[in-house]
Amino acid sequence: MLTLLMLSLTADAASIRSAQAMVVSAPNNPDSWVALGDAYRKRLKRRRAREAYGQALVLDSTHEAANSQLGKISKRSNPRLVRAALRDPTNDEQWGDVGDYCMSIGLHEEALAAYLYALQLDPTDSEWHQAVIALGDIDAVMEVVSSAAESASDETLGDLGDILRANNRSEEACELYRRALSMDPSDTEWNPRVAECDGTTVPSGMPLEGMLGSLSQGITSSPISQLQDRVYSDSELLTRLGIAHAKSGDLDASRKYLHSALLLSPADTAALESFSAVTGQTRLEILERLVEEVPGNDEVLGELGDQLLAEGRTREAAAYYRQALEVDDDDPEWTEKLALVEAVLESR
Repeated sequence: MLTLLMLSLTADAASIRSAQAMVVSAPNNPDSWVALGDAYRKRLKRRRAREAYGQALVLDSTHEAANSQLGKISKRSNPRLVRAALRDPTNDEQWGDVGDYCMSIGLHEEALAAYLYALQLDPTDSEWHQAVIALGDIDAVMEVVSSAAESASDETLGDLGDILRANNRSEEACELYRRALSMDPSDTEWNPRVAECDGTTVPSGMPLEGMLGSLSQGITSSPISQLQDRVYSDSELLTRLGIAHAKSGDLDASRKYLHSALLLSPADTAALESFSAVTGQTRLEILERLVEEVPGNDEVLGELGDQLLAEGRTREAAAYYRQALEVDDDDPEWTEKLALVEAVLESR
């Protein structure tokens, strides 16, 4: 019986790959995400299953299967994340992580509370502005930012103005643009926005070269660096870039992007398999390297345990499940898998 359970556990890896392919081909179909959640759940990957079901509910909040499965496997909170936030209560990033987790499993009210607390800790962080506004509470952002207006930079006020304008609140956006311009009159970013608010335009008689020269004054590389930061913080985007470069024949760039994706999300199946195809390394070799490159990550430790188990190296798999459990003792995946392999070892 135990042998059959182990075979089932390893065979379900193929169903995960199939479900991931469905998500790639139909990312806006909640059924695709539910299928991915089901595949993760069968392989005891509850955390990833919660995220997949949560994405399905983002697309369709009434999806019966997603609500049902999420209700069966979700905790009301993630004690590890909450404990980390409580240990460092003035760290807005920690509370943002709690908000991200709650969003991933469909707990929108809890997510909003966490993001609002993060926003109160750092009213200038546009990440919390956008997160709170996405959950429908733009007035809360305005209230917090207004109370901290003296410490807000012109960039913070201008970014919030952009968000207000995108939400059809142009009058308030224009007020923020004017305040941003008064704080930094030399910033060419606010001049055209204020001009647009006032119904004026750039003088038509200015030569193109002169216009470009004027606009270039004060422009820095910050938008480019922000875009790079965004790319290198998104493992899914990095994986897609890696695959695209591989298809175009640029294997060096492909390896670079896929490796970056794995450093962010070491247990990502798509990134793992793509990196294996591009480099010729086995899945086991890649995971053994990642354990050293990303120390203390329970997901990569558990993934290596899964791979060793698939290769019949049960005792070594048990050792990595134990390490994963030591890193995150709240995750039932490691508890259940360790119990399974220990039972197999004892029966021999």
